[in-house]
Amino acid sequence: MRDTFTALLIEDVQQILNDEIATFNVKGLVAAVAVDHEPPFVVAVGRDDAGSELVGGSIFPIASLTKMATALTIIQLHEKGALHLDHELSKYLPTAKAAVGGVTLRRLLCHTSGLSASLDGHGTPLGTEPDWRDRAWVHMDQEVHEEPGAVFAYSNTGYGLLGFAVEAATGARFEQVVTDLVLKPLMVSKGIPAYLGAPPEDPAPVVLGGYLRNNFTPDGLKCLDLPAAGLMTSASGAIQLVLGVGVLKPENAAAAVADCTAGAKVPDALKSDVALPRPPWGLGFDVHGDKGALHYSSRLASPSSFGHWGASGCYAWRDPERGVAWAVLGTLSTGKLAWHVPRWSAISQRILNSVDKHKNSAG
Repeated sequence: MRDTFTALLIEDVQQILNDEIATFNVKGLVAAVAVDHEPPFVVAVGRDDAGSELVGGSIFPIASLTKMATALTIIQLHEKGALHLDHELSKYLPTAKAAVGGVTLRRLLCHTSGLSASLDGHGTPLGTEPDWRDRAWVHMDQEVHEEPGAVFAYSNTGYGLLGFAVEAATGARFEQVVTDLVLKPLMVSKGIPAYLGAPPEDPAPVVLGGYLRNNFTPDGLKCLDLPAAGLMTSASGAIQLVLGVGVLKPENAAAAVADCTAGAKVPDALKSDVALPRPPWGLGFDVHGDKGALHYSSRLASPSSFGHWGASGCYAWRDPERGVAWAVLGTLSTGKLAWHVPRWSAISQRILNSVDKHKNSAG
């Protein structure tokens, strides 16, 4: 019976992806879906920008999905006593301009530290430094513009600072700590490739596309801020980041995917643009809450569901109430969020409808 359920679901997901390719300006999509406690299955359709056929194991730059790996790393370090979520940044990076009272690791994880959403006064192109650490001065130079805890502002800079805090707390390179605590147990041990700070020797398998093509290349990824957006993996790896909260102690897993913004106000720009990140938000994870029909996880996703999206054209989501998780990676990056949010929402809704339909039939 379970084999029949999975076969029907795979057939539906294949049709969903084929419909998107036939109707919209995307050349290829790969999706991973996991239901209940079964291993994920993967469906690939279409081709990459170079015309190569996509396969289930195609490697993509997953951009800001990396933030979930960074968060899982930091929370585990908190569990081990190597750092503390409620320590202020000044304990680890005392010379950072953002190391002021109230800027804690917890607030950096949930984007309520008071840092701006974008870098102030620095337009250094990616790819001009040999290593992401050579951009440390950019992050260390950022100042807090709001009272910590008062405003939600999605911040890549905050995650850059978190990466340097990990190195200060452990004495090890950030990418090695993430590999040991997250990538090895969640991906590498399962035979899933994952690259952070060390792109594949052969760049050919890496799927690139869209307006961010020049950033998300093996050369660009060497200096892209690794804690915010530097991970490359397959759809099977991406889905492990939402399934992987189980590596945390139960109380910390619950806190990671609960709203941690504590009433932080939302800037007017976020109120008017549903495509932009906004609360509720957990410790590194976007939380559905009451975000409604236009959220990329769709109106059907439970309020407690969680995940993240990435500007290279991907997202991963988990709905624990339904017992389903899914990740979708595509060849069209998010140059036009107005396209991605409704299309991702439609894909999510069709996946959830399919799971519900076949569960009901099997029940």
